[in-house]
Amino acid sequence: MKTKQFNKRYLDFLKVNLFLMKQYTKEYKVNIYSAISVQIVYTMMSYFILFVIASNFGSIIGWSYIDFIMYGILGRLSSQLFLFLLWGKNISQTIIGGNFNQHL
Repeated sequence: MKTKQFNKRYLDFLKVNLFLMKQYTKEYKVNIYSAISVQIVYTMMSYFILFVIASNFGSIIGWSYIDFIMYGILGRLSSQLFLFLLWGKNISQTIIGGNFNQHL
């Protein structure tokens, strides 16, 4: 009996969260489009810079363009993972301290 109630509450919670997520994307379309366009431009510029570095200095190091691309991808992933872990620790302290409210 308890598992059925738990599952129903969990599904209702997911339904409400999906509805809210849909509403936020409708309200803040400009924010989503600008974030996507900035990421596309940033990614294109970073890979172009990696191409320039690979074409000029790749023979000195012995790396090909694919090696530079893998270095760029692994560097971005590791930095994002590090920032996510760092932010996760900070967010838990913020929740505990009640510092989300900007009006305090």
